[in-house]
Amino acid sequence: MTHEDPSVARLCEGLDDAWDEAMSTWADFLLLRAPEVVTDGAIAWIDLKTRQVSVNAHLVAEGRLWHCLPAIFAHEIGHHLRHPATLEVQARLILLGRSLWPGKVDTVVVNLFADYLINRELGEKFRTEFCDIYRSGGRSGEPAPPAVFFLSLFEETWKLAPGTLTGDGLESLEREFPGALFEARRLVYELRGREPEPDLHFIRFASAIARFIDDPEWLALYACGGPGEPSADDWSAAVAPTASEKNAVDRALAEGRITKEQADRAMRGLRVDLVPPELRAEALDLLYRRAAQRYLVRLTSNERRPEEPLVPGTIEPWEMGDSVAHIDWVSTSMRGGLSTGTPEKRERLPDEEDARTRPPLLVEIYLDVSGSMPSPDEEVNAMTLSAIIVAISAVRAKAKVRGVMYSNHATVLDWSRSVSKLCRFFLSRSGGGTNFPFDLLEESLSRHRGVLRVIISDLDFVQNVSDGRTAQGTLRRAVESGLAVVLHSFEGELPTELQRLGIRVVMVDDASNLPAAAAKLASSLFSGRTK
Repeated sequence: MTHEDPSVARLCEGLDDAWDEAMSTWADFLLLRAPEVVTDGAIAWIDLKTRQVSVNAHLVAEGRLWHCLPAIFAHEIGHHLRHPATLEVQARLILLGRSLWPGKVDTVVVNLFADYLINRELGEKFRTEFCDIYRSGGRSGEPAPPAVFFLSLFEETWKLAPGTLTGDGLESLEREFPGALFEARRLVYELRGREPEPDLHFIRFASAIARFIDDPEWLALYACGGPGEPSADDWSAAVAPTASEKNAVDRALAEGRITKEQADRAMRGLRVDLVPPELRAEALDLLYRRAAQRYLVRLTSNERRPEEPLVPGTIEPWEMGDSVAHIDWVSTSMRGGLSTGTPEKRERLPDEEDARTRPPLLVEIYLDVSGSMPSPDEEVNAMTLSAIIVAISAVRAKAKVRGVMYSNHATVLDWSRSVSKLCRFFLSRSGGGTNFPFDLLEESLSRHRGVLRVIISDLDFVQNVSDGRTAQGTLRRAVESGLAVVLHSFEGELPTELQRLGIRVVMVDDASNLPAAAAKLASSLFSGRTK
């Protein structure tokens, strides 16, 4: 950025002093880079991925807000330290708002909520500067009703004369929406206490302002640029409602802030459908992989691993579920992965000559995706999670994995060592009948020797086995190679058909116990081979 632009040059003159004052407002010492000066976008924002603050010199000049720079910077630092502090919290509030008020409450309202809490805390020092900033935001004419309501919160909080920020809009708001001023006073009072979690305060704020929202874009004039866009990882951590959210929704329902229909909609299963479309698949993948990690058993540090000649492998992207020990920190640093959160890995692989003396481990996973279980993107599907647990365990044991999903017909993923590819495959289907693909199993038996096979199903599998002798003959040959079956909703003794075949069967009485059973099975199958 050159200083040929006069507004940029003037802003840069006082940049360091304004930044120092802003940081000292919050703490004696903060590790943040100096602000970046730009000439487009909102007046200012912070990217919580990089913690970089940016300020728009043209809007500062247009509003004659040079004296407000310390307040502007202190506000953006407030997003870093207070609200939302992380993009996971930002994502969670966005999903909560979208589920409660579809089409009305979205990112802009979440940003305004954070803006109010931050400016309320900074108001004792920067009240005058914030008033100047908000008055400059109304340069496009009389503010719309939701913006008037938002500005009235500051008039009430800072004990300003009515109309100081809202102009004539306050009277118009009260005429169009009787009781609006009382609602503003009530909201300011309710938001005074500091909640350990922001959920209830946010619902109160959003329910109050949603009444006035027709076009949410009007509100963008009075919000800063926000904390940046959540990543797929942030969305994945936010799609399942937390205990805090459920408690907040229950309290808001009791207060009359929301209806029973809204409460039920917000607390339904997973909210993957409210995640940006381009990030839904990755967010769902990360959600299940994170859930799988809770069940996977890792080697303890004192377990000895078999010695074998190792050579460096190629550089590849590091994925969740991979060993942290495989991160190549030198390559990650050189390619900028430390700042972007995208580490790279380089595994130490067996020398090719040594590898030829031992055949690779092959694992085939058959997952029943019939309609008896929920769609994996609406609720956490225990059968799908179990397949992912076995797949991750197998990959850690240096195995190649072949995935088969079946209902009325089968879908196959060819041999792979990519955890991400395997997870997305098992998450890609649900619904239909239950017809085990014995023809695929027969073909696999004829083409591949020494394959470990795991079938994850329910009582329908027993019925499939009972339907014909051909199926039993195929399963008998699979047992000789290595076959384990995990069945859920199963009570009583093992059926005679399965006993005669000698199949290793793991039975659980409830689907919720499937993931733990799958993890124990995987541990026994791959013991001694896990990375």
